[in-house]
Amino acid sequence: MRETDTRQHFVYVFNRMLENLFIERMDGNEEIFGRLMNDDDFRRVAGAHLLDEVYERLQEGREA
Repeated sequence: MRETDTRQHFVYVFNRMLENLFIERMDGNEEIFGRLMNDDDFRRVAGAHLLDEVYERLQEGREA
């Protein structure tokens, strides 16, 4: 499987898990939760950053 295919599958799973995490944690910080749920640009940037960080760390763990 190509790297791009693997990453595309990861993106789908990651986005679902991220949304669930946001919902579970909404009581901890309602302001950020509200912004993530209502501000598409903020959500896209935050999600892309977290996606890159998590994906890279998982890849590093595979190589170790």
